[in-house]
Amino acid sequence: ADDDDRTFYVDFEKINVNLSDVVIKNKNGKIVFKDDVVELPVNAIYELNFDELGVGDYTVELRSYTKIIRKDISIR
Repeated sequence: ADDDDRTFYVDFEKINVNLSDVVIKNKNGKIVFKDDVVELPVNAIYELNFDELGVGDYTVELRSYTKIIRKDISIR
């Protein structure tokens, strides 16, 4: 995470599944961002920039075809 720029990095190489989507939900569960990442290489580093979303609580979901990895993030 780079808190000054509100940018978070996902290192695909450290995840033991192939991802299909990256989703960000607001605190009400509404999807505010979704990206299809199935075509990205397994050694990619994916950048999530929260500048456009603004201050708030979010859940980042890294979705594969078999499971979902969730991480709660607060932007202040």
